[in-house]
Amino acid sequence: MVDFFQKDTFLIKNKRNLLVNIGQLENEQFYNQTTFAKYLSEHGLNYSPTKLGTYYRREKNGVTNGKFPLEDILINGTPYWYESTVDLFTRELLALEKEKTKKKKTNKKKRNKYMATQVFLKEKFFVSNISNKYPSEKSKIEKVKRFFMDFKTFSKGRKDITNCELCNREFQENDQTNLAFVKEDSNKLICEECAARVISEGVAETNW
Repeated sequence: MVDFFQKDTFLIKNKRNLLVNIGQLENEQFYNQTTFAKYLSEHGLNYSPTKLGTYYRREKNGVTNGKFPLEDILINGTPYWYESTVDLFTRELLALEKEKTKKKKTNKKKRNKYMATQVFLKEKFFVSNISNKYPSEKSKIEKVKRFFMDFKTFSKGRKDITNCELCNREFQENDQTNLAFVKEDSNKLICEECAARVISEGVAETNW
């Protein structure tokens, strides 16, 4: 190999490689496209020879601008890379993967925190709404009739109620309504979420 590079450098298209010294050639292992991809795969990076070739050609054509290392030596049109080049690129990719994983975990924590905050605010709003509408024991919900009728059917006979009378959420045609029996007050048409909530807090469910 050393003798080849000493005497047959006319085959090398990239003239910068003429600066390679003998000691460097003796200490370096060379990788072609296939062995380069195999090296990356062995280190947990998903690279096939085809994928690596695509990245190489894009870099060669100036599309990716430094994102993939060009060959260290080009022999008869075939690119070869030093082991040190392959190793450096592998370590850079692994560092990027580690950073991506870290960002994903951070974003997931932020998303979970946001969702928890939304749930808290929603529950707080719900309790506040009920407290404001029914502040005393005289207007307490005594029982709930689940699945009273779908809102589309209800709205044909009643046009005056369009929202849940607890949380004020607007009913949709396909929503199931529920009837809340309130002590010393008129019955209230409430949504599924409100019905489930008041029942979970101890209000009795009735068939009628």
